[in-house]
Amino acid sequence: MKPAGEDVANFLAWEAMLLDERRFDDWLALLADDAWYWVPLHPDQQHPLDGPSHVYDTRDALLARVYRLKDPQNLPQQPPSRCARVVGRPFVVAGETGGELTVRAPFQLVEALPHHDADDAIRVFAGTITYGLRRQGTDLRIRWRRVDLINSQKGLHGISILV
Repeated sequence: MKPAGEDVANFLAWEAMLLDERRFDDWLALLADDAWYWVPLHPDQQHPLDGPSHVYDTRDALLARVYRLKDPQNLPQQPPSRCARVVGRPFVVAGETGGELTVRAPFQLVEALPHHDADDAIRVFAGTITYGLRRQGTDLRIRWRRVDLINSQKGLHGISILV
């Protein structure tokens, strides 16, 4: 593996900032039309249909998820969680083929739940995110996004954010 270019590192940092700032429509604009998002239950899963997953969403399902996140009637997100993501240095996993590049980066996400009491008001997620990125002209688009959590076999109780 080799480090990804500065354009990829900046793109992943931009994506993290959009999610942290709850700029979901801008985040959706980063997705390719055929994008999918996956949080596998087991780290050795090779395909989303090989077994159960925490999340496996197509672009249409992501549109619905974002709609719910923005909905003031969505009680688990009232008031909304505050999040801070740190994305580490991305590395190229598979070289560019047909305009698509596969990169992997470590990440940490801290979620503050303002509607919870002090005992469970902070949740921490960590692991790696693997992306299939597609070039469209000079821009990058997310073709697919796989989030491997280090504690993936534990339940993700009441997760109502995008990891």
